Amino acid sequence: MTKIGFNDFSIGIMVAAYSLVMILTVVPAGILADRWSRKGVLIISSVVLAVSGIIGALSNTVPMYVVSTLFWGLYSALTYGTYDSIIYDVLIEEKGNAHEYETYYGRHKVFEGISFVIGSLSAGLIAEFDGLRATYWFSLPFIAVSIVFLIIFKDPIIHKAEGLAPIKEHVIQTLNSVLKNSSLIPIIVALITLEAVNTAVYEFSQLWFIAVAAPIIIFGPGNALVVSSWSLGGLFSKYMKGSRRIIFICIFMLVSSIALSLTHLIWFIIAAQTILSIGIVGLSVVLTHQLHDQLPSRVRAGASSTVSTMSIIILVPLAIIFGLLASQRSVFVANILLIAVLLIALGAIIFRKDFLKEKLL
Repeated sequence: MTKIGFNDFSIGIMVAAYSLVMILTVVPAGILADRWSRKGVLIISSVVLAVSGIIGALSNTVPMYVVSTLFWGLYSALTYGTYDSIIYDVLIEEKGNAHEYETYYGRHKVFEGISFVIGSLSAGLIAEFDGLRATYWFSLPFIAVSIVFLIIFKDPIIHKAEGLAPIKEHVIQTLNSVLKNSSLIPIIVALITLEAVNTAVYEFSQLWFIAVAAPIIIFGPGNALVVSSWSLGGLFSKYMKGSRRIIFICIFMLVSSIALSLTHLIWFIIAAQTILSIGIVGLSVVLTHQLHDQLPSRVRAGASSTVSTMSIIILVPLAIIFGLLASQRSVFVANILLIAVLLIALGAIIFRKDFLKEKLL
């Protein structure tokens, strides 16, 4: 990106641009998944991702690369709220309950994270020997494989058991299930702020590498360690239930976020980013379970997508301000913004009603 003309501020604008696409499409995509087919929406998302990869590989200018990321934003919008809804409904259909949601959704995160790590390490090798653009072309066959497995997958149908309401009524039901449930408000606030912080860390993580002039060879394994948090957070999520454990995890996350403003040692930076993201991913799985427990299946994907939309709305100004601060001051100063948003998330988790009465499972 920097080689074709991006700087810290324009990267922030790019994140805001594809986030705007997501804001406009996440909820309609979730409602489409509830009314039509969840795996059908995921198949479309893979096709859109392939288009993004092709444009990214061909781009030589900032505007063209931004177009690639707009397609990536659409791809991401089509997946938000879909995988977690599928897993919850499959558990209901197959086991009669969702008690093991953290185990299975966490397992999904583990394999997803493993693929991120493999992609990061292999991309470093491909870029070293065949150029940066080659990484986009090498991604396309794997996207095609995802379509094959989605076609084979049996879509759960529990969300269609009650029949389909007219589209206008369905939209109202979806929004009301999230916006008018007072017991969900702290969970939603925590989910949207945690997601905003984690997305910012993933999107801007390499700005810390650049700021401390890390050797290029560090970028591959460094990024692999950061994205490994996706797997590790999913793996440990089933152990993150219970108020005492959650408080302990929140303290670790806060210390890690503060460290990102204080340390200039590359491996400490990577460790702080990784620990922070592990906590966010793990707690998000636990909170997503609590969210789905209070959602009817017929609006599950749409409601979950609505929560994701709120997170993206937070992310847009966050990305712009973060990019501006990083460009004019430093990424270490800009990180104070992430600390502030994280404090809101942790407050929503810890100070919600009956939190201290939760059993340590």
